[in-house]
This record gives sequence, C-alpha cells and structure tokens, in this order.
Amino acid sequence: MRALAIKGLLLYVSTSAVALGGACFGSLLATIDAELFSVESLARHDAIHYRSILTSGYDYDPATRSRIAFFPVYPLAARALAWLTGIAPLSALVLTSNLLLAGSFVLMAWYLEARRQPDAKGSVATTCSAVARTMRPAARCHGHGDGDSPDYALLAFGFAPMTFFFRMPYSESCFIFFCLLSFCAMQRKWCLPLVALVVGITTACRPVGIAVFIPFVVHAWQRSKGSGQSVIRRLALLPLACWGIAGFIVFQYLRFGDPFAFVRTQQHWAQHQAYSPLDKWLALLSWEPIWSTYDSARPSCFWRSWPPQCALFNCQFMNPAFFVGTAALVALGAWRGWLCRSEILASAGLLAIPYVTKAYENAMNSQGRFAAVVFPAYLVAGEILQRLPRPVACSLLAISAFFMGAYASLFVAGYPFY
Repeated sequence: MRALAIKGLLLYVSTSAVALGGACFGSLLATIDAELFSVESLARHDAIHYRSILTSGYDYDPATRSRIAFFPVYPLAARALAWLTGIAPLSALVLTSNLLLAGSFVLMAWYLEARRQPDAKGSVATTCSAVARTMRPAARCHGHGDGDSPDYALLAFGFAPMTFFFRMPYSESCFIFFCLLSFCAMQRKWCLPLVALVVGITTACRPVGIAVFIPFVVHAWQRSKGSGQSVIRRLALLPLACWGIAGFIVFQYLRFGDPFAFVRTQQHWAQHQAYSPLDKWLALLSWEPIWSTYDSARPSCFWRSWPPQCALFNCQFMNPAFFVGTAALVALGAWRGWLCRSEILASAGLLAIPYVTKAYENAMNSQGRFAAVVFPAYLVAGEILQRLPRPVACSLLAISAFFMGAYASLFVAGYPFY
C-alpha cells in the first residue's frame, strides 16, 4: 500500500506541474503587472460561486440564479480547511481540490492494483480480471506487457486535457475522490453499512453522484445471496446510500421552504430557457446538442460564438468531442471486456445524467468537464496505451499534457472555458 501511495503522489505532483505551468502562463496573459501567479487568478466561473458559498453561505431566489445549485460536500470541506488553517476562502478551495486530487491518484492506484489480483471470490477485481484474461492474448501482440496498463491508466488520468479542472477551485476532484473511494470500498468488500455511507457522501458531491448508487445496488444484491431475510436486511441499506442528497434536500426545506430548490434554480443557469419538453427530448434523441455545436446556422450553439477562434483551443468546439470520446472509450471497454458491470453502469450514469439534464439547455457547455470524472474511461485508455508501441504511447500522452497545460492557461486568462 505504501508503494502504491508513493506512486500515486508522485504522479499527482508530476502531472500537476504541467497544469501549474499553464496557470502561470495564463496569469501573465491576464495581467499587465510582473506577478507570475496569484491564487486570485483562479477565481473564474464556478469558482466565484464556491467562494461566495464559503463567505456568505447558500442563497435561493426563485426568480434568479442562486448558489443552492452547487452541492455541499466540496464547499463544506473547504470551509473546514479554512477554519483549521486560517487561510483565505479561495486558497482553501484550491488546497482542498488538490488534496483530494492527490488522494484520488492514490485511490486509483490502489483500485487498479486490486483489479489485477482476483483475491476475493465474486469481487469486482475477480470479474474484471477473469473477463480481461479471455480478451487480451489476441490483442496485445504489438504492446509492451500487461504490467504497464495501470501506470498508463494513471498517466491518462493525470494528463487528460480537461482534468486541469481537478486542480482548480471546482468540485470535480472532490467528486472523483469519493467515487473512487466508493468503488474501492466495494472492491475490498468493506462492511455494507460503511460502503453505503461512502456512497451517500458521493451523492452530495455533485448531482451525478446518484450514478454511483446504481453499482451499489448491484453490489448489495450480489452480497445478499442466501436467505430472504439476508436480502431484505442488506437492501434496507439502500436509503443509507442516499443520505447525502437526502440531507441536502432536508436542508433546503428547512432553510428555504423548498426541498428541491437546487432543481428549480437550474432553469436560471441555462442558456436556453424557453422550450417545451417535447422539443428538448426530440433534440436529445437526435443528438442535436452535439451536432448543433458545429452548425453555423445555430449562432446560439455554434462554437465560433465563443473565443478563441482556433478550434482545438475553443472549449465549445471541444466539449462534444470529449463527451463522445469518453463514451466511445467506455463502449470499447464494455465490448472488449476491459470493464466490469459496475464500472459500465457507473459510466453510463455519469454520462447520461448531465447529457439529459444539461446538454440541450446549455448547448453542450461543460460536457467535457463532466465527462472527465468518468474514471473507467481512464482504465480503457490505459489498456489502449499499453498495447501501442511505447514511443507512440508516450507521444499521445505528451500531446494530451500539452493541451491540459494550454487549457489551464486559457482558463486562468479569463477565456470562457467551462
């Protein structure tokens, strides 16, 4: 475990150096003074609202945008850190994101190692390893060994372009930390009440946290084989696995008199606010949010409506590409047997929930960032990279690292990167 922790932390430091370099360059672009970098330059877009939650708490006005749209675990963790250390709210947000990201690297290293060692009958590792062993022999003739796959998965996680958000004052690193912790808990077969508690925290990190609840249901059912009483006893833990979002709903009712204020305020955060449910569902089923991004006849969606004009550095242009690319990786992993059922279910939920709830209203804005938390996609990327010649794999990782640094620079420089 110590070796895995050291590996994870070293990869966090080395990959984060790229994002820090990009942030420093972006800070120079955004200011005319000689200051190389300041934490204040990271206060962009959602980070401003998280800082407001730390300083002023939640608010809710049914007629306008309200901070209740943001889930509580990340700001609560940052507030606790600010109270313990006395640092400024924005610094606490940045430090919280990076501490949780460092922990995420350790958890992913631990999870990847466990998947390779089927030491528990019926566990996620056993399922994944058994299926993968039947698929790999014919596909790895040009690669350089299965032993490299976990390392490549960690590198893919560290250098994926949109993961620069994990180092910013955003909740993505908080969510993926508890998502990975939930899967590690299920993999290691912790006692079910403890697993349910961890999954419950995940549901209060981001709205898509409910996607982790689905694999937990499967996990609880698999462990409840036996007497009917055992099934009932274990399935009775399902409400506990939703305690985070349930607590947030209760808080909204007690504070604002509306238990679903976080749902109602979403309409004020949307780019398209006047539409019928039929229009929305027809658009979603025809993949209109994706292709309309590249349709110049749709100025409200067309990517050139946002700067910069270079496609590869334009977030609006890249959001659909990252979303579709992540979905393709998950589909490939499911087809080749590289992902187990729980990982596939979680991935499907993590992609479908933001697509259904946000893609049409926001013209695919932030879909690349939302897709970045689909951690099974990095497992598939690791499998692909370890099958490629090493120079090709390293070149792809270097290109990915370049774009991560470039996107961090554009974010800090104030471009509409979200």
